[in-house]
Amino acid sequence: LDPIRGIVTSRSAYIVVPPGADAMLSPLLVKLTHPFPDAQQAALPFELAALEAILTSVLDSYVQSLDRIAKRTEQNIAALKATVNPTVISELYQLKRELDEIIDMVKALEGALDDIQQDDPTMARMYLTALEDPDAQSRLDRGEYRTEEVEGLLDAFALEIDAIRTQASFLYEQLTAATVQLDFRLQTKRNVLILIDMRFGLAMMWIAMGVCVASTIGMNLHPGIRAVSPEPKTLRNFDNWEWLQITVGTTLGMCLGLGLMNAGLHWSGWFH
Repeated sequence: LDPIRGIVTSRSAYIVVPPGADAMLSPLLVKLTHPFPDAQQAALPFELAALEAILTSVLDSYVQSLDRIAKRTEQNIAALKATVNPTVISELYQLKRELDEIIDMVKALEGALDDIQQDDPTMARMYLTALEDPDAQSRLDRGEYRTEEVEGLLDAFALEIDAIRTQASFLYEQLTAATVQLDFRLQTKRNVLILIDMRFGLAMMWIAMGVCVASTIGMNLHPGIRAVSPEPKTLRNFDNWEWLQITVGTTLGMCLGLGLMNAGLHWSGWFH
């Protein structure tokens, strides 16, 4: 029973918890201390009371983990509405992985209890105290199984497990929706960057075409600007209007071509 491992006999219970989970031992020891604090638990044989205490501690740990994940999920979703933060993104995916582990543990526990409930001989052998009586052992050998208390105990925990699984599934859907929204926002930002890169590339292409024309034709035409002139440099100082016409024409053609290409791509839907 993750995260608790235990061996229960008719008189004692050996409990093992993973490192860092020592906080689970304190409430578990209280529930296993004689006399039992719960009257209903005191009416059970020790092995069933120990099983109830272990199952209760395990389910309590699941509930605490789900509450922590739900609280952190709510905080991260609220933060995600304001801005896309790498820390929030990392924590959301980490919470989803933790929730996956809890759901797997809940399903494993549910399956284990269901297998036991389907097997009357196994439930009858869980009365370890009663099996110390030779008559009880002989009745078990004859197929006379006593399972009422065990079955009622497991049914009660099965309902709690089902409620925890429902809560975990709802939380998983909430986390999944948050990650889908996050992916959508990241893809939108990526598309914006691609659009900017495309427009910048088109602008550079037209500028390169203008530079090519200027370098090919412009250097072979004399601009007509006097090296030394006492007069202010006005249009009348140009001896060769062809140079000015080609320069201005190339610039205007470059701007016109860039504008027409952007308009065409925008109307065709490439920039949407």
